[in-house]
Amino acid sequence: MVCVVLAFLVGGPLMRLSGHFVSVATLGFLIIVNVVLVNSDTYTRGARTFTGVPLETTLPWAMGWLVVGMIVLARVVYSPKGRAWRAVREDTIAAQAIGIDVLPTRLSAFVIGAFFAGVGGSLYGHYLGSFSPKSFYYAYTFSLISMLGIGGMQSLTGSVVGVI
Repeated sequence: MVCVVLAFLVGGPLMRLSGHFVSVATLGFLIIVNVVLVNSDTYTRGARTFTGVPLETTLPWAMGWLVVGMIVLARVVYSPKGRAWRAVREDTIAAQAIGIDVLPTRLSAFVIGAFFAGVGGSLYGHYLGSFSPKSFYYAYTFSLISMLGIGGMQSLTGSVVGVI
C-alpha cells in the first residue's frame, strides 16, 4: 500500500506530462529515490545490503500472484475504465474529445501499476533474502523495460511472454 500512496503523490504532477517527457521524468525520479535510499543510513542502511529478509517466496506463491494479477488486470482492461485507459494511451486529444478526463485516467493506471510493482518487488525481496538499493537501479530497470518491449506493451499475455 506504500507504493500506491507514493504513486498517487508522485503521479499527480507526473501525469501532466506527455510522450517521452513522462519516461524522462520517471527515470529522474528513479535517480532521486536511489540517492535518497543510498544516503539515508538511519532508515535504509544506506548502500549496504539489507539482510535478514525471510525467504517466503516460493514458485506456487509467485504463480498464485501471477494468476491473481492477470485475472484482475484482464477484468479491468476489458471494463469501461480499461477502454478509457486505451483511449488515453492511443490519442489523448481524441479521448478528451469524447469526454474522458485524461489526468485521473492516467493516474489510476499509474497507481494500479505501482500496486503490482510493489507486489512484485516484495515477492522478489522475499525470494532473494537480501538486497540493496543497487539491486533495483539501472540494470534491473532496463531489463524490465526490455521484457516489456519484447513481449509487447499493449498485451497482457505479451508481457508474460516477454518475461519468459
